Amino acid sequence: MAGEEYTRLYSWGNDPKRKASQHARDIIGDDSVDIEILDVSKWWINKTVAEYYSDGNIFCLGDMVYRHPPFNGLGSNTYIQDAYNLAWKILYVMSRRVGRGLLKTYSVKRQPVGVDIITRTNQGLRDHHLWMRAIGMTEPDVEKRKAVLAEFKDKGEVRRRRRQQFHEGIENTGTEFHGLGIEMN
Repeated sequence: MAGEEYTRLYSWGNDPKRKASQHARDIIGDDSVDIEILDVSKWWINKTVAEYYSDGNIFCLGDMVYRHPPFNGLGSNTYIQDAYNLAWKILYVMSRRVGRGLLKTYSVKRQPVGVDIITRTNQGLRDHHLWMRAIGMTEPDVEKRKAVLAEFKDKGEVRRRRRQQFHEGIENTGTEFHGLGIEMN
């Protein structure tokens, strides 16, 4: 799975600032570049959604109920949609326009959206793997990355094949930019 490669590629162990600096130098292929890492924190690729978003008078939303990769801008969009869905329901109940039963629909309506969001964002992560591999980004060895990039300068079939792989990788990310629908839930 693509996420496993990213975890391996960006795992910096006991001295994360030094290793992250060296990793950046390796990526650009120049050890003479002065890089200062101010802070390093761990981030894990997640595919997690709560089974339910409310229990009695307790309502949860946003990062409390789902964790996923940062693709498509779906995290903040969904958080706002969760808040809006809950806010109008609370307003209607508090103003006595409807009964308290309306609040039970919050989890029923929003939890399936959370499932769709984590599914979509994790697929978005996997969709990027092809173009990243085509340009050598997934190669841990700097010399292998340089060799992959050099293929783009080849005058013949090697260049055509490498560019085709890159183009197919970019085409594979189409749902990220042309897949409207889930963002509107």
